[in-house]
Amino acid sequence: MIKVFLVEDEIVAREGIRESPLWSLGEFELAGEAWDGEMALPLIEETRPDILVTDIKMPFMDGLELSRIVRATYPWIKIIVISGYEEFSLARRAISSSVIDYLLKPICSEDLLVVLRKAADIIETEARERERVDDLGRRARSGAQFMAERLYADLLTGLVPSAEAIERAKSLSIDILARHYMVAVITPLPGETRDPARRYTEYLKADHIIEDALEGNPSVVRIGSDLSKTILVFRDDDPERLGSFGYSICHSIKYEVERKTSCTLAISIGGVRERVQGIAESYAQAQSAGRFDYIFGPEQIIGIADTQRIKLGDPVGSPSPAAPETIQSGTTLAGALPGTALSFPARSGTEIIETLRRGQRQDAGSLVDGFLSGIDAGTASPLLRCHAIVDLYVSIAKFFGEIGGAAEATPKDLVALEDILARTDRAALRGFLVSAVDRAFCQRDLRREDRYGDLIDRAKRCIAERYADPDFSLNAVAEAVNVSPSHFSTIFSGETRVTFIEYLIRTRIDKAKERLKTTSMRSSEIAYEVGYKDPHYFSYIFKAKTGMSPTEFREGKPAPASGHA
Repeated sequence: MIKVFLVEDEIVAREGIRESPLWSLGEFELAGEAWDGEMALPLIEETRPDILVTDIKMPFMDGLELSRIVRATYPWIKIIVISGYEEFSLARRAISSSVIDYLLKPICSEDLLVVLRKAADIIETEARERERVDDLGRRARSGAQFMAERLYADLLTGLVPSAEAIERAKSLSIDILARHYMVAVITPLPGETRDPARRYTEYLKADHIIEDALEGNPSVVRIGSDLSKTILVFRDDDPERLGSFGYSICHSIKYEVERKTSCTLAISIGGVRERVQGIAESYAQAQSAGRFDYIFGPEQIIGIADTQRIKLGDPVGSPSPAAPETIQSGTTLAGALPGTALSFPARSGTEIIETLRRGQRQDAGSLVDGFLSGIDAGTASPLLRCHAIVDLYVSIAKFFGEIGGAAEATPKDLVALEDILARTDRAALRGFLVSAVDRAFCQRDLRREDRYGDLIDRAKRCIAERYADPDFSLNAVAEAVNVSPSHFSTIFSGETRVTFIEYLIRTRIDKAKERLKTTSMRSSEIAYEVGYKDPHYFSYIFKAKTGMSPTEFREGKPAPASGHA
């Protein structure tokens, strides 16, 4: 409904318009009224009408001055003036400037309704025009965004030369240039619900959260054609700032999505790379890092730096950087032999490799039995059977390289396998393969246990060396272990079950206890020694953590039974 505000100093005229039957038609609402222009201004600010109906001749502030102020302050308001015959020339002057029409007194409801509808038509026309302009703007922005995403998507493949990409960006007025780039891949994982409609709703909520987190940020471009995967391309001239920013954004997105939806986000991040051509390399690294979720767990953000730090190799069957989506993981040699047409599934070896990543050690025997049974049922050719078995063993050996171990396929092992195959000794063959699978499971489990071991050890050593520095911070440790602060914070709390701050305080309190028991230093001196600038704050923290003041601890008073450390 269109809101109308009335300004009229004559009580009779004002009451006549207020009591007009036109307000019952449902087209217009009398939102407010005033008897003077000066009084009207704050009420107009409050009610925000669509149409202002004002008398011209009023005390203090007349209608022309009011119209001038309203036109300048609220340009969308349509103004209709009321005048007596003697002010007719003023009314005509008003129309020539900012007023759409005028009414001569005395005013009847029919005449007022005509001019109100005229104003309403103008309002509706302008609204349609604004909507059209807004739609064109949205389309232009959407088109520019689509073209930017398309350009970045082409850059992810590595098939577009840098010079061509830069020229395309320039022709589209898209700014893609930066000194460094980093790519993250975000994949939503469903919660416990099995209802497809509910799952879709949760995915959609996650998608909106991601969109909101990135809105208006020119340093990141989002690429994703559906809800199943989102690719983020970060860019910045400073490599350290880029890495910290990218991980921080990803951690924030993960936190918000998992807090507000039932989804878990699997996020993998490539390295910071120079120039436009580095986008494809960072994307390939992000994909590679994501394949190690069986080592790090889907609950963690996995960076390529994490896999490199514990010396994990390329996943078996990794796609090439030049064509990330074209090569299927795990194609076996048996399935790739020229001139052969295997009737057993070539993916059998791939399934075992995938089980090595995610299965249980006690399944080693049943895995090998299933593979051998599949070969026996699939082909009668001894040559093809031998090819498939050797290929399986070589794939297992490659898996050792994937998890950072030494290759298990030594010439001696292959000779032993050849001898077993020549003798057609099924029991020996089974034992040979089960042993290889079991060793792979053992190596995988060791890497899981040690996934962050070195990083946590280095962080703890850094804390032990620098705890006495009152300005020592999480950022300093993260820099020392070469991990972004947000990523380090998540890793540290996940592995130690305490936050960095809690661990630092515990370290400082333990060092203070040593000094209290082994030296005659005053507690204020010890406070400075263990990294506290304020002795009073040190005493407060000490008592909060131990249940005793520093003096009571030194005197050997028993701690209260309150669970303090």
